[in-house]
Amino acid sequence: MAYIKIFAISLVVIAITYFSLALSLTPAPISAEYWVREMTVVKRSIAHHYRGQRKLIIAAGSNVLFSVDTGELSKHFRIPVINYGLHAGLPLDEILGEAAAAAERNDTVILPLEAEYYCDSTSSKNTSWRARNAIAWDRDRWQTWSILQRVEAMSSVGPGLLVELALARIRETWFPKSIEDRLKTFRDQQILAAFNNSPPPTSFAYSAYHLDGLGNMQHIDGSHFNGRAASAEQETPICQDSFLMLQRFVRDMNRKGVAVYFANTPYVETDTTRTERVEQASRKFAAAISPLGTVLDDRSEVVLSRRLFLNTDLHLNTEGRTLRTRLLEDSMKRDPALKRWLSLP
Repeated sequence: MAYIKIFAISLVVIAITYFSLALSLTPAPISAEYWVREMTVVKRSIAHHYRGQRKLIIAAGSNVLFSVDTGELSKHFRIPVINYGLHAGLPLDEILGEAAAAAERNDTVILPLEAEYYCDSTSSKNTSWRARNAIAWDRDRWQTWSILQRVEAMSSVGPGLLVELALARIRETWFPKSIEDRLKTFRDQQILAAFNNSPPPTSFAYSAYHLDGLGNMQHIDGSHFNGRAASAEQETPICQDSFLMLQRFVRDMNRKGVAVYFANTPYVETDTTRTERVEQASRKFAAAISPLGTVLDDRSEVVLSRRLFLNTDLHLNTEGRTLRTRLLEDSMKRDPALKRWLSLP
């Protein structure tokens, strides 16, 4: 028993020491997806550019970034339509917060949220991806977390984090040029200058500098999605935390004079896809969301051929985006209130 007690005490001491050291080194410029911060800076700038104008904001994760052409919508509706698609790894409150900051009175927001956002519990913030990015660049979020949440976050990254933190701090202090690609993402004016002077992309890349002036990702061809896709027949679970968060967002937007609508993400069509099951799942989802707002389209409308997808089951290529944009436009024209807002005949 004495050996067991000593072993247990040793483990506790090691854990306390490990997390104390790790906490003392955070935040730090460890390896992460810094382009997401650059993209957020660019999209905030785009929204600011259209400040004071009646506009439509389409916000969600990367399915919007790749699958909606707001340039075409802007031409057809003759108002600015901003693509506020970000990254589906970001927490729901971050997506909604960005949309809320961009929206003004008499604007409209459409949320084609990825299915995971409807059950984005507070505990899910401590996934490895979110933890790593919070430590690296999403430092405002890191500061809002309690010590326990930070410990949980670091645990999700793995035991090698302490070494990575130490190396990142050393490089930041004594060898900053070795991680200049990370450090430059904290210089907002430099990001915007680089964006404004970026030539049209010639190949696909996850880059803030591949966005156009309305926030759409450019050059989205060159590969095809061959993986396993989420089933369009699967019902979308809606958890209380996410529902309440969305409810607060809709309420706050309505008080601000902003209308909010929902829409579906694209789905990959398979040989076994059953239309009646897809329609059933779509009706159930629309009914569950109805206290919050209208779902503009039916899921069965956005079940698309695999050849139209780029590299994931949420990212469309150019041909797919053209089709999905037209389908979204058609669904918007069918809604009486939205049709009036758009001043359509």
